[in-house]
Amino acid sequence: MSQFSNILVIDDHAVVRQGIINVLLSIENVAQCDEAENGNQALIKLNEGHYDMVFLDIQMSGMDGIETARHIKTRYKSTKVIMCSAFKEKGQIIALMQLGVEGYILKSADKHEINKALTHIALNNSYLSPEVEEIWQSHNAAIAQLIDKRKTAPIIFTSREKEIIKLLCKGDSAKQIADRLSISYNTIKNHRSNIMKKMGAHNMVDMMNYVREHAVIVL
Repeated sequence: MSQFSNILVIDDHAVVRQGIINVLLSIENVAQCDEAENGNQALIKLNEGHYDMVFLDIQMSGMDGIETARHIKTRYKSTKVIMCSAFKEKGQIIALMQLGVEGYILKSADKHEINKALTHIALNNSYLSPEVEEIWQSHNAAIAQLIDKRKTAPIIFTSREKEIIKLLCKGDSAKQIADRLSISYNTIKNHRSNIMKKMGAHNMVDMMNYVREHAVIVL
């Protein structure tokens, strides 16, 4: 495992900070730990010197852990971030993972799990406590399912759109269709634009191929 020369522990409870520091310093490859009692103080320390990693609480007075993580991931990109929280609220987990934090462990984690987290992150992997991992994977699975559903959902054309598709594929111009249906030319242009977007078509050849492949309408 790569050595972490300097770790910053950020928590607004002194007893918790000291407990985490004691565990970290008992791990072989951790050289030094510093502490901050809130996000604002942490950013000052990060501005003054480099830290390989921060252990960051979520619920803190002043700047909370999510906002602090956002600043760190934006301004100190080489600093790894492990969230260390007593909570496993889904919305917070999703927000933090989307910010790009490298880890999220619960405060119930023992020395073995903390060491495991450090090892994973030193190898440029992420680490989540099992309960947090389950929530994150469940979210990802739901998103993937939604994307698949959107991809496979049939595209619905209105009766008016089908009528216009039929005439377009017969070779009628927008003006001819407008005259035939007794509606304005601009309305036909808007319908044609919407139809093309729905089909992902760029020209009439694309449209006719789509109609043939998807059996949108019997010509």
